[in-house]
Amino acid sequence: MSDLAREVRQALHDPRALCKALELDKGAKRQATGLLVLCPVHAERTPSCSITRGDGGTVRVRCFGCDFTGDALTLIGVVRGISRFREVLAEGARIAGLHHVLAEIESGATANGSQ
Repeated sequence: MSDLAREVRQALHDPRALCKALELDKGAKRQATGLLVLCPVHAERTPSCSITRGDGGTVRVRCFGCDFTGDALTLIGVVRGISRFREVLAEGARIAGLHHVLAEIESGATANGSQ
């Protein structure tokens, strides 16, 4: 499953597109490499959660208010209220338009053959 996760993370490389898909872009402030949004973890009035493209080309998340950190999949899980990794990965594949990955996840097949 790690190969699928890597593929989904790489496909979700655009922080602005991800924020739009997750409806986090309302009231967001543009940054050079992404957006500053209202943190999905804690209630706030002023955006303090930075969603940018990291050095590896994938999305990174850091809230300066509550120290929440993660990547695109972490963000998807929090915003959608999903805790099971397989479901987060499927939602990420849906958002990224990776239909072949979504089909593989939903079929129960993984790279190592486990479910």
